Amino acid sequence: MKKSAAAPAVLLGLIGLSIILLSMTGVLDVSYDRDFAQGEIDATRVDISPKLTGRVLEQLVDDGASVRKGDLLLVIDSPEMEARVNQARAALAQAKAVQAKAHRGARDEEVRQAETSLSEAQAARRIAQQTYERVRQLHANKAISSQDLDESRSQLSIAREREERAAAALEMARTGSRIEDIEAADAQVDLAQAALDEALATSRDIRLSAPMDGEVSKVLVRQGELVTPGYPVVSLVDLNDVWSVVQLREKYLNHVKMGGVYVGTIPALGDRKVRFRVTYISPLGDFATWRATNSSGSYDMKTFEVHSTPVEPVPGLRPGMSVIFSLEDNPAEN
Repeated sequence: MKKSAAAPAVLLGLIGLSIILLSMTGVLDVSYDRDFAQGEIDATRVDISPKLTGRVLEQLVDDGASVRKGDLLLVIDSPEMEARVNQARAALAQAKAVQAKAHRGARDEEVRQAETSLSEAQAARRIAQQTYERVRQLHANKAISSQDLDESRSQLSIAREREERAAAALEMARTGSRIEDIEAADAQVDLAQAALDEALATSRDIRLSAPMDGEVSKVLVRQGELVTPGYPVVSLVDLNDVWSVVQLREKYLNHVKMGGVYVGTIPALGDRKVRFRVTYISPLGDFATWRATNSSGSYDMKTFEVHSTPVEPVPGLRPGMSVIFSLEDNPAEN
């Protein structure tokens, strides 16, 4: 009795397995031999990323919030950016001081100060020279190491460079700035101003605002979290720019054409009928090609992606909603 009861179950299992295998090999095309096509609503999405590194100081929106263009979304705390702005301001102030001096020329007290600096540098160089001569003699007598000689030689070299710079500064103070120096000072001011403008422009990026009207699809960070340039922190979706996406095997393409208007049913909106205009038809990659088998007696078929936009605005239409099109008898005008 047990054997006879099990036999029908085994037989049904084999029949089911055969149907699945036939469907996979294309002999039995259950999923595509139908008179309708089902797609999905999609919309324009924008991922917003910061241009600098910092931590989220304020999170002003949550998932699902409606925003208008220019609304503030996040504020980032970036001490590095603040330090960069301060550094740029200091560099500009220094450049302006040099510029003013170049245009004005040196005062008498500045000449005297330059003379004093040169005298001090000359005295320091003479001491370094005498020290080096003594160290060199000691090294020749093997009383000190080569490292001590190298250090004394380095100190003498530094003293000579300081003396040369002091002499050049005194010469400039006595003769005044040349035209080339004045032009160089002016250029340094322009360069420092540009650096400050850039730093201030970047500092404004600590405030992330909505680039368009839309809805917050996802806030990817929370207050206190670290953010880095290029990493999305907020994702927006434009509910005014929606379209349907349908994938069709090429044997069904004779039912659609570019610019054609077709009626789709939106189950999520109470089976509302919506007119869509076809705006895009393009083949998908080889991964989406339906491969025929020798036993099926058929041929390979490409899969095409078809986009269509609503002819009129549809309140409540959202990404992810299903849309169903009739392939046999669509009442839209074409």
